[in-house]
Amino acid sequence: MGKVLLVTVGGSPQPIITSVQTLKPDRVIFLCSGGSKGSQSQVLGDGKPCKIFKNGKIEKEFHNLPTHLSLGELFDPQQDVILIDDPDDPSECYGSVTGAIRDLLKNYDKQELMADYTGGTKTMSLSLAMAAMDYEIALYLTTRPRPDLKGIESDERTEMVSTSLIDVDRKIEHFLPVFLCQYNYPAAIAQLENLLISMPLLAESKRRVRQLLDYCKAFDFWDRFDHSGAWNLLQNLMANSEIRSFGLSLKRVMQSREDIDED
Repeated sequence: MGKVLLVTVGGSPQPIITSVQTLKPDRVIFLCSGGSKGSQSQVLGDGKPCKIFKNGKIEKEFHNLPTHLSLGELFDPQQDVILIDDPDDPSECYGSVTGAIRDLLKNYDKQELMADYTGGTKTMSLSLAMAAMDYEIALYLTTRPRPDLKGIESDERTEMVSTSLIDVDRKIEHFLPVFLCQYNYPAAIAQLENLLISMPLLAESKRRVRQLLDYCKAFDFWDRFDHSGAWNLLQNLMANSEIRSFGLSLKRVMQSREDIDED
């Protein structure tokens, strides 16, 4: 059905223009603050509501964003504008964003959705970024690089944001304590293995997931009385003081078992 870009609208229209021109979505959803002084005027306003300032003076002004971006019939003001009454209220901002995403997921795959959190209030940006990570949507940021030593500034550019480390931590903290409290090691193993094959991981994240996977496999072996299988994994993890205590306990169990059954 095409690509959809969710953007937070703030004081300057330029980041949104750069983002849309770079990502070339088929549809744009604008998250705006309401009220007479809200950013909704940049999307719905008449005349030339979009202004770019330089040194406190208007450098450029032009028609609203859908007109300037030539969205034409692709833009539906009833469906493609999400108004937020209090742009500094985290609950309202996050609720508005997640509501919009859930509606979109009725007709689009999550791979077709993108989010650029450059504009808007800090709370609006934070809410869009959090929602994008929660729903596993590609996240982008539009920035102007800092000037180099010669004071030369580069043009704005839109780049994908890597959230793999955050995503992994959030997922692990969500499911692992639940499964471990239930001693459901097979379920924990399945989830950890899925993390390794379902998303690109940074080296640090990959090491952490692999180590947790070894922990869970070791305890699963132990739970099934495969003590030698458990020891083969735990003996390589004994640098961790908590794991060392389990390893020593396992050795005592193995010694006791050997005393009554040499095989």
